[in-house]
Amino acid sequence: MKSISTLKKLDTNDKAIQYLIINNVTTTIWGDSKYSIDNYIYENILDEFFIDNEKWYELSASMTEPKQEGLGAFIVDNELKQINGKKLTSRDASLIGAIMYDLKMIDAKGKSPIKIKKIK
Repeated sequence: MKSISTLKKLDTNDKAIQYLIINNVTTTIWGDSKYSIDNYIYENILDEFFIDNEKWYELSASMTEPKQEGLGAFIVDNELKQINGKKLTSRDASLIGAIMYDLKMIDAKGKSPIKIKKIK
């Protein structure tokens, strides 16, 4: 039986994120929201967002003004979606970043702004 992982967003200690990965699908519960995300999204982000392996990028998960060079804008600009077809928002960079950090795909530092970097 697979266990559910529980973690926090990278910038705060509020709202726990719970997730479980089965058959290349990440199912998460974050507050009152439930997500099902195909794990190809992580590979897409690693390959297409983190172009420079030495650079620290901004998470930029602002719902209203994500920085264009941040992960939040990348998610919106590339129309990344949940399995049910619902588009992910720049705010969801907080969720995806926390999971990728927990899975040791990326490193993170700072609070405002949060910087993220691909782990080689």
